[in-house]
Parts: sequence; C-alpha cells; structure tokens
Amino acid sequence: MNLAIWDIESSNANTDFGSIIEVGGILVDENFKEKDRFNLRCRLPEGEIPQCMALIVNRTSVEQLTKVNLGHYQMLGELEKIFKKWSPAIFIGWSNIGFDDEMIRKEFFKGIRYPYITNSSPNKRHDGLNIARGAYAIDSNVLEAEINEKGNAVMKLESLSRVNGLEVSGAHSALFDAELTLKILNLIKNKQPQTWNEFFKTSSRADTETIIKKENIITLNEYFYGKSRLYLCTPLHPKYCIHPIYQWGQAVDLRVDVEPLLNMSINDLKLEMKKSPKFLRTIRSNKAPIILDKSYA
Repeated sequence: MNLAIWDIESSNANTDFGSIIEVGGILVDENFKEKDRFNLRCRLPEGEIPQCMALIVNRTSVEQLTKVNLGHYQMLGELEKIFKKWSPAIFIGWSNIGFDDEMIRKEFFKGIRYPYITNSSPNKRHDGLNIARGAYAIDSNVLEAEINEKGNAVMKLESLSRVNGLEVSGAHSALFDAELTLKILNLIKNKQPQTWNEFFKTSSRADTETIIKKENIITLNEYFYGKSRLYLCTPLHPKYCIHPIYQWGQAVDLRVDVEPLLNMSINDLKLEMKKSPKFLRTIRSNKAPIILDKSYA
C-alpha cells in the first residue's frame, strides 16, 4: 500500500482556534519510490487572529498570510482532491494523530467536507512518531537521538533529523517536514527491516482489534514521562477485550501476578484498578498503537 506522508503548518497551536495555512505531502510506494508531491499555501481566513508563537515557529510572514493567491476554502478544496486521488493509501506524518489529523478534521467539518478522509476505508493512517518511538524502544541504535536533561531521548522531528545527518534549515515548513519524515522513516525501514511491516499492522481500528482478539500474548509499546517502554501483555477475553464506552482495547500487564485478581469480587477489582501501577493497560485502537510479537518484551 502506498504511503501518503504529509504535514501541515497552522496559525495556532490549538486545533480549536487555528487554521491550516500550509500543507504539503509526498506519495511513495512501499519501496519509498516517489509517485507524487504537492505543497499548498493559503491566506489566513478573514477575521482570524493568528498566534504569534505559531508564526515564529513556522516562519510565516504577514505578507504570506495576506497576499498569496489561494484562499483558505480554495486550498482545502485542492487538498481534498489530492487526497482522494492518492487513495487508497496509509496517511502518515509526524505526531499527526495528535495534531495534524485533528486539525484537518475540524477544518473539513467546518467547510462541509467529509472530515475522516485520511483514515476511512480504503485509507488507513499511522504516525511516524509512534513508529520512531517503537523502533527506538526495541533498539536504541536504530536512530541517533539527543538526550535531554532528564536523560530521555528527544523525539522531535527537527532534532532527530539533525543528529542523524539530515539538512534541517527548512524545518517547520510543510513540504520540508514531510521530506524529513520520509527520510527518518526510511532510516528505520533500512535499519530495522524485521519490524517495519509489523508497525503498520495497526493502521486501522479494525486491524488493531483483530490483533487484540486473536493474540494471547503481545508486546505493547507505550510512551509516558518521556520514555518509550515495552510491556508484555495479555488481552482480555475476545468477547470482553474492548471497553464498552471508549471502544479501546484492554490488556493485562503480565508484570502483575494475575492469580489474586482471578479470585477478587467485582468491587475489589474496581478498587484494584485505581491503584498504581495499574494492572490493566489501555490499547488505543484507533490511534495506531505499536503492537509487536511477544518476543520483543
């Protein structure tokens, strides 16, 4: 399946109040051979006040916000045409699930366009940041990384690119960041080929839930407090492994002795679930989690 590697620059760090002002992308096949690319920039919607820090980061001038030819609504229309032309594909960026995807969904919704274009069938989505964190957790030699004052590896795109020998002078522009994402992913693919296809098995909610219901023991990659960790887990019974409200997978952390849990009452289990460390781990099925073979934990 083709990879649609894309990135946006926005007028605000908050997806509720900002607008997309630049978007770029590169379409490649499974061997990273380029098939197409684009870059679009538009004027700021009339009446919107941009966030100064956002403009400093993406180096956008007032002239660029006001004098480019393409209007905001026009740009979204062109973007929709391109993404439809690129389908089916796995849409992937750098931290796109937490920001870019949310931004484009809200922008498309406000423009009366279908908001889930990047992950609705036949398309799927993943996140380059998730893949980099997972690959680094398996083998820290896969990428060079800066270490911050807390002793944690820095996974910001510009930092990773720079320390891995890539030119970063154009970072924080849409197409350039898409190119950096492509190059970092290519490094991971070449240095860790045995896990590359495994990473993409969770590119859709349905595929992820199939793994959760089918496998008895899995390795789950999670990131918190600045560290990427691998956990050996066993999903709950296939009939009950999906949370009834949040619709996310549930698995037991096998660092915990499960025997006492089996003999607890429902009320005791509820109390136990509130304690730390938690014995139950949540698998965010629709956010491209990294799930690997049990041998990696």
